Formats: sequence, structure tokens, C-alpha cells
Amino acid sequence: EKAHQYLQNAMVLIERHQQTEADATSDVKGKTGGSSSPGNAGTGAMSTAALTRILQASLLNIAYVSLCLKNPVQAVLHAKRLMELPGCPQPLVAQAHLYCAEAQCQLSRIADAQKTLSEAPDNVPPREHVAVLVGLANVHILQEEYDQAEDVIREALKI
Repeated sequence: EKAHQYLQNAMVLIERHQQTEADATSDVKGKTGGSSSPGNAGTGAMSTAALTRILQASLLNIAYVSLCLKNPVQAVLHAKRLMELPGCPQPLVAQAHLYCAEAQCQLSRIADAQKTLSEAPDNVPPREHVAVLVGLANVHILQEEYDQAEDVIREALKI
């Protein structure tokens, strides 16, 4: 529970910082006639990139911790938020799909879990790809689709 609270605090701090930065940018644009000074651009971009990476990691970790705490609704919400972030690295997106599908299975939303896993990115490292396939096989087993589960596991074994 402490980990969940710490991650939530990190999210609040990130959002506050992003809002403060957005307000400062709009103030600078207003004072300079619509463009910010070149000296501020590099610093803001670097800070924004770092904040984005922290946000991505926080969302993924909150989804995981939510699963551990048997809070699948929160896991789905945070995983989907990560999946919707533009420019998120594919391995993180694949992991978010896994967490989301696991949470959907806990909520007895098997069809949603299957859809989530089928939408996972294909161009991820082999480890993540195998994990997605194993998750999909588990969904097939929950639906008593044993032949399909076996086919997916065979595909995973080829990787």
C-alpha cells in the first residue's frame, strides 16, 4: 500500500510540475508576442522528456501495484492511461497490455482481456512478446478454448 501511495504522490507532483511549466510557457509567449526565447527551449524540452519518462514508469508501476493489491479497476485505468500516451516505448506499452489484461481477467471481463492482448504491439523484444502470448493463452484457457491456447503456446515456444 505504501508503494501505491508513493507512486500516486509522484503522479501528483508530475502533474503539478507540468501545469506550472505550461503556465510559465504561456506567460513567456504572451510577453514576447507569441514565441518563447531560444534559451528556455532546451531546458524545458529536457525537463519535459524526463518528466514524461517518470510519468510512464509511474503509470506502469501503479498498474502493477494495483494488481498486487487486488485492485483491478485501478490497474486497468492506469494501464490504459499509459497505453494512450503518445510516444511511449513499445516494451512499456506491451507490459501495460499485460497488466490491463490480467486486471480484466480478475474482473471476469475475459473478452476484454483477449481484445487487450490482441492489440498489444508486435514489435517488442522477444521476452515481452512471449509474455503477451502466454497471457493470451491464459485467456483462452479461462474461456475453455484449449486448442487455441495450445496454438498460442506453440507460437510462444518458437520465439
